[in-house]
Amino acid sequence: PLALVPSLEWAVVVEPYVGFRTQMSWDSEISEHCRKGEILLVKGKSYSADGEIWYSFEQGWLHDSFVQIYNNKYKAIANVEEMEKNQEKK
Repeated sequence: PLALVPSLEWAVVVEPYVGFRTQMSWDSEISEHCRKGEILLVKGKSYSADGEIWYSFEQGWLHDSFVQIYNNKYKAIANVEEMEKNQEKK
């Protein structure tokens, strides 16, 4: 299954509300939004001119501070479940 393909990476959004950028720049337009706990298939990874890491997704670019990266979808799902459990305890 796609969830276990070794060459693919999966991202979990770790911030409450994040905007996808049209380019890998804080100044670029926001094209769409996502929420904490969403799992996204990583399309690519790149470094900006100032050395920051940006990840490419179907919807646009996200800075690496907004996501946690996993080497398979099942690990990403387990992380989301753990985040939800911790949220319920608060």
